[in-house]
Amino acid sequence: MAQITISESARAKIEARQIERKAIQDEQSKFVKLKDKETIVLQFDPEKEAKYTESENPQFGTKSKRYEYEVHDPNQQRTRIFSANLDTSSQIDNMFVEGYCTLKIRREGAQGDKNTKYFVTPAGA
Repeated sequence: MAQITISESARAKIEARQIERKAIQDEQSKFVKLKDKETIVLQFDPEKEAKYTESENPQFGTKSKRYEYEVHDPNQQRTRIFSANLDTSSQIDNMFVEGYCTLKIRREGAQGDKNTKYFVTPAGA
């Protein structure tokens, strides 16, 4: 099968569709989902209880322990759920203790990568 080279115009149209698809998927989902190296700013309310959940993770044969935070997504102007593993939840709570509730979250690791890490910093930092 021969490989072709596409024009810059075609490449731009493909990229626009990818952005549009992501926007549609984000709009339909109540959960915040990040891709590798993606960063998002979310507004947390430290007064709201984070819900503890535990579920089976068949991909790795383990139980996934997480906290679900109700957050405001300023990009979409709506409430969503950010699900955080125990390490990320600890980072979020540490930010609350320091007086920050608008947080920048960056994901490092592709979907399905067991070593995915999230980095939480104040939104202004």
